[in-house]
Amino acid sequence: MKFQFHEIAEEELMSAIGYYESCQPGLGLCFSEEVYATINRVCEFPLAWELIDSKTRRCLTNRFPYGVLYRISEKEIRIMAIMNLHRKPGYWKNRIQELKKFRGKVDLTGAFTERHQLGGIILDETKRKE
Repeated sequence: MKFQFHEIAEEELMSAIGYYESCQPGLGLCFSEEVYATINRVCEFPLAWELIDSKTRRCLTNRFPYGVLYRISEKEIRIMAIMNLHRKPGYWKNRIQELKKFRGKVDLTGAFTERHQLGGIILDETKRKE
């Protein structure tokens, strides 16, 4: 199944990659590979992980204290947050409210990102509408 990042979730991912890379060279790459492996598990088995609200699920990474929060739509997995498990638990919920507020009024695809490959790792690039 195809996936897309919410714009802020992508920023969280990039920030965490930068943080781990600054701690130790190469650790940022290990983190990004771990997150991507987690997203691959989600795409293969989207219903396998626990619901944390009525439509949002969380799949934990194996080596790092992070969870991938996502929602399932008809055509894709929407990554809502790359959540540091040591952070305030509900910080990401306003993203759901944004989706509800604008649903049916605007095309939300501009708030999500498209897949592409970067340095051997599949990352997502923000897709903006002009």
